Order: sequence, then C-alpha cells, then structure tokens
Amino acid sequence: MQKESNPITNKPDNNLNAYPLIEGMFSPDDASTVLFALINSKISFHQLESFGLQIRSGISSAHSEQRIKALAQMKRDIKQVLELARENGQVLEIHSEIRITAVTANGNVNTSN
Repeated sequence: MQKESNPITNKPDNNLNAYPLIEGMFSPDDASTVLFALINSKISFHQLESFGLQIRSGISSAHSEQRIKALAQMKRDIKQVLELARENGQVLEIHSEIRITAVTANGNVNTSN
C-alpha cells in the first residue's frame, strides 16, 4: 500500500518535513541582517501573542514571556559571535532548517495514514 502524499509538500507523508531556511557563507554584517531579522520577528510574534492574551483574558502568556527572554539572550550571544568574527576578518557558515512534524492535539506523533 502506497503512503498518501502530504498535501503541502506532495511528498510521502512520514510525519516529518524539513526545509532549509538559511544555507551558506555570510559576512558578519550579512549574517547580522539575516539572523536578527528572524529573531526580531519571533520576538514580535511572542509580544503580540502575549499582548493579545492580556487584552482578551487579563493574563500574560508565561510561554511567550520565557521565549522573549530566551530570544533576547540568543541575540546577545549571536552579537558576540558576530563581533568576534568581524574582528578576526572571518566569514560565517550558517545552516538553519525548519522541521515540521505532524502531531495530534495531545502532542503525540500522528502515525496513521
């Protein structure tokens, strides 16, 4: 029996799909532009999520607040790496992948086809 195709990717559905997001060599300045745009976008997403929850229910999103703190720390760490590379005249090889796994609402991996 042939597996059904994932309607998004048209690949056999094995519950895991991977997509290369960032691949290549970057100058510190280009790496800064690309990486901080992604991180800032994630921070904005969590700020909006937390704000929306606060407006709707009067409570804050602990998950979003934790992610904002973690992302802010990530920015500081990456900034140090970029500054060191810049000082040493280095370029940076960056690889980032988006992996998507289908799960049921209770968090279990969906294995039925």
